Amino acid sequence: MVRKSLLVGVALGAVGVLMIAALLPAMAGYAETVFVHGGRGFGGRGGWWRNATVTQEQVQYTGTLSDLDLGLMVLSTQQGEVKLSVPNVLVVENRFVSLVKLVFDGKLRKGDRIEVDALRVTVTLPNGSSRTSVIVQQIRDLDTGLVASSWGGARVPPSTPSTQQQTTA
Repeated sequence: MVRKSLLVGVALGAVGVLMIAALLPAMAGYAETVFVHGGRGFGGRGGWWRNATVTQEQVQYTGTLSDLDLGLMVLSTQQGEVKLSVPNVLVVENRFVSLVKLVFDGKLRKGDRIEVDALRVTVTLPNGSSRTSVIVQQIRDLDTGLVASSWGGARVPPSTPSTQQQTTA
C-alpha cells in the first residue's frame, strides 16, 4: 500500500515537471519543441515521462460559450466543440478576479460570443502516445466587452503608487 501511494506521488510529480517544462517557455513568449530527458526512475526502471517531447503552439478560437465550470470552458465553434483549461483566477483591468465572480457579475455568460487566445500543449511519449491540453491565455467576450487574461502574461501594477501627490499651502 505504501509503495503504491509512493508511485502515485512520483507520477503526480512527473506530471508537474512536464507542465512546468511546457509552460515556462510559453510564458516567456516562445513556441518551440522541448525534449525532456528522464532519469533512471524508481528501482532502475525508467519512468513513463522518459524522453517525452513537449510541443506547444499558439491558437485562437472564436465561438459561443456553451459551458463553463471551474477549470473548464467549452466553446461551440464552426468546427465543433472545443474544451479549454481556464484558470480559476484571471486578471481584469490589472486586478485579480475569480472566474466565479465574473459569472455572477454577468460579465461572462453562457451564449456569449467569445474570442480566446490559448496555448495548445502536446506531450508525446516515446511509444507514440500523446496527450493534448489547450490552456487559456486571454478571453475576450464580444457581447459584454470583458477582456480577461491569465496571470502569467499580465502586468500587475506595483503595490505603492509611483507618483506622489504634493499639496502646497
